[in-house]
Amino acid sequence: MLNARMTASARQVSASHRAAEPVEQTVDGERGKNEAIRKLLHHYGLRATLFRLKVIDALLLADRSNLSLYVNDIHAHVGAELSCLNMREVIRRLTSEGVIHMSPDKRYSLTPQARALLDQGGRNNAS
Repeated sequence: MLNARMTASARQVSASHRAAEPVEQTVDGERGKNEAIRKLLHHYGLRATLFRLKVIDALLLADRSNLSLYVNDIHAHVGAELSCLNMREVIRRLTSEGVIHMSPDKRYSLTPQARALLDQGGRNNAS
């Protein structure tokens, strides 16, 4: 029951984020957010691939609502263009590098260090 509630909450967060702002504001906001995520990945010595950007974006959206996500929730956010096997590989690499962590109940979230770097990058982009 809790799993279903968390999955539904994660979908609501994702849907509300997409519909919340006019297109022009969203485009500028997406660029700034993607730039902060790119800087985060480079900080950890990782290339900024499209799928890493999308995975971190999903976890960042969930983090803003104090949620952590299961692999299926992340996959739903990223979309069908990434297979489940490749999705797990991206998550495994981000976990091994310390960008994200897995809780005992197998939910994923950003590490406090990654969250701090993203917050710092977002403030730098805003100024």
